[in-house]
Amino acid sequence: MAEFVATAIVLDRIPVRECDELVHFYSRGRGRIVARAVSMRKANSRFSHHVDPLSLVEVRLVGAGPYVLADAVVKDRFAALRASTKEFSRALRLASFIKEFFPEGGAADRAWDFLLASFARGSVDARGFLSLLGFGAGGACKRCGAASPKGFSLDDHAFLCGACSSKIPDNRLLYM
Repeated sequence: MAEFVATAIVLDRIPVRECDELVHFYSRGRGRIVARAVSMRKANSRFSHHVDPLSLVEVRLVGAGPYVLADAVVKDRFAALRASTKEFSRALRLASFIKEFFPEGGAADRAWDFLLASFARGSVDARGFLSLLGFGAGGACKRCGAASPKGFSLDDHAFLCGACSSKIPDNRLLYM
């Protein structure tokens, strides 16, 4: 059975069945990885406290296609990021964006470096991250043409001003 070790940022945890969870990771060299964490939600789980969203972890994964989490150790919880509710919320939205739009196994090392540096300093630059991915700097609102957009629509892949952003559901918007 194939096995590998990776340093990764935990993007999300999704409950599956009674006690298991699917954990989404993002790592340098391997990109987005999804692994099943067996018995994660049991009281005596050895993984539960090690794979909190937005933690830097070293994981050992087993399997060829659907990976199984075999071991996890926290390397950094990004205390500076967690100190600010606003920045932590922005980081969670960015993690959700990565989970939804990055293909599994698609590595983008520049994105990894950007995320790691942003989380370590405790500030999330969504505009810079989107620019890194090729979405430009977002000079004007795509709908009304107003200057200095305040959000990025995940559905339209467009920058929007504050007024146009208010018409989009909160979970479909990445704030600048």
